[in-house]
Amino acid sequence: MKIIIISAFDPLPWDDAQLIRYGYLAATLVERGHTVSYISSSFFHLNKCQREFPVKLVKPFSEIKWHLISTSSYKKNVSLGRILNHVQFAFRLKKLLKKLISAEKPDLIVCAFPPVLSSYFIVKIGKKYNVPVVLDIQDLWPESMERFVKSQILKFPLRFHGALRNFSIKNANAICSVSSYYLNFLKKQIGNKKNSHFPIGINSGLFYSMYEQNWKKDFFHPDKKYFVYLGSSTHNRELQVLFNAMKKFPAYHLLLVGKGHKNQKDFNRSHKNLPPNVCVTGGLPFHDLVNLLFRSHAGFALADSESFTSFPSKIFYYMSANLPYITNIQNEEFLEFAKNEEAVKYYPSGKISKLAERIEELEMLDRKDSLYHGENFSAEKVYNEYAGWLEGI
Repeated sequence: MKIIIISAFDPLPWDDAQLIRYGYLAATLVERGHTVSYISSSFFHLNKCQREFPVKLVKPFSEIKWHLISTSSYKKNVSLGRILNHVQFAFRLKKLLKKLISAEKPDLIVCAFPPVLSSYFIVKIGKKYNVPVVLDIQDLWPESMERFVKSQILKFPLRFHGALRNFSIKNANAICSVSSYYLNFLKKQIGNKKNSHFPIGINSGLFYSMYEQNWKKDFFHPDKKYFVYLGSSTHNRELQVLFNAMKKFPAYHLLLVGKGHKNQKDFNRSHKNLPPNVCVTGGLPFHDLVNLLFRSHAGFALADSESFTSFPSKIFYYMSANLPYITNIQNEEFLEFAKNEEAVKYYPSGKISKLAERIEELEMLDRKDSLYHGENFSAEKVYNEYAGWLEGI
């Protein structure tokens, strides 16, 4: 089969990040004998930088036809800059996809949703040229944003987004998702069409291959115990709860890894009464991040009640490094991934004492107990099942 995969957000093999979904799927399809083209954005959403094509790729990625659509950069996830980026991607994708189909008609298109507008265009083009389209639901747009919008004027574009999303689902040939919760939520729009869900697959072997015994960094000392928080540290108010809890554990050091603040001094200015056992590393290259995770005792996956992000993608880094973690997330989407109570500890948002209790529980946890994802989240297993399902469409 000739298959086109379209994803604006996912990491590509040459990005300084872990592959999440479509890179693994594309490689699996190539290994199963299919011809794969992959369309993405020139702007890498996770690291907020422009991409360039690599000089060389290894198999199976070297056998994939890569297409990058030029789009503008943005700094904030919620911004006019990001809206412009999505509009650019959608209209330029529309032009490129028509050109590719005219040159060589594919047998199938796999489309990541969101973005909304580009998914709408892809489904319409698929119907026009009689090419089956599979819509892969990654997030519930616009529902995941509606609770933050109070103005009726601002709610209108969200309703418009909802109409485009519903059209895309109803007119796609098949629907899949990372979560069965999404399929249940959208069952009215999906109707009787073919559908299934495939979780995010984890490749722990990649992490182990990057682990170095003699790795050294100035912020890391082998004789100390570390907790790690991955993510933006600028607006997550739940971090203050974590800082207050860490005051009770002076023997542990908390490393904040992310691009929210450039350095410790910058971070101290915006956070009062910061305990001395909290260290800011800033953003780290992927190689250094992997080694830090292997040397940490546990991680934190925290969601701010006012944030658009209710499911931080960084949990997959913890899972890949076989790292137990503490979280305040209790939504159904997340709970599909967190099946082992020994490796994932929960606390109610804002409750310092409860968070401290969970940290104490992790002191007693052997790291080997965090192998909860096991075979269910193996990248090889998940994406071979996904590819087999696509072959049946």
